[in-house]
Amino acid sequence: LDNCVITNNSATEGGAAYNFNGSQPLFLNSILWGNTATSFGVVFAGPGVPIARYSNIEDGFLGEGNVDVNPVFVNDLADFRLQAGSPCIDAGDSVSVAESLFVDLDGNPRGVDDPDTVDTGKAVFALVVDMGAYEVQAAGCTPSECAGDVTGPKGTPDGVVDALDLLALIGTWGNCSPD
Repeated sequence: LDNCVITNNSATEGGAAYNFNGSQPLFLNSILWGNTATSFGVVFAGPGVPIARYSNIEDGFLGEGNVDVNPVFVNDLADFRLQAGSPCIDAGDSVSVAESLFVDLDGNPRGVDDPDTVDTGKAVFALVVDMGAYEVQAAGCTPSECAGDVTGPKGTPDGVVDALDLLALIGTWGNCSPD
């Protein structure tokens, strides 16, 4: 489960996930927060053993890059985008992001650097994805102001210097002379 938010669930066992019959689900760049269980396993329960990396898991969970801190959602009950200052910004594993996840749930590009946040995740080409379903988008630059912004979803500058711009540069790398 990549770049997911699992929140506000309640169950008898495993408020966030119940792992059946020795299953070993992988949670990557995900946020599991605000879930409850009435007996045991507030986050995970069951005979399976989950694996989590670069995820924010309430009550903690061992794994590379995992944290246990309030994700600072815009609204804990209805809007699971990250507010400025969230410890989940620039804290994911960009190496493991599937090609299909180069955009977030809103269709915005992933790996957008927040200049006000120290990168704590794993970078690819100096870009680090956010944990969760939504990527915080850079503010303060219009398409004409971003020198590295050469392409967006429709082939025009979109005000974000991201992986699409880097791929466009790499695709044209080399000798440009007609000879």
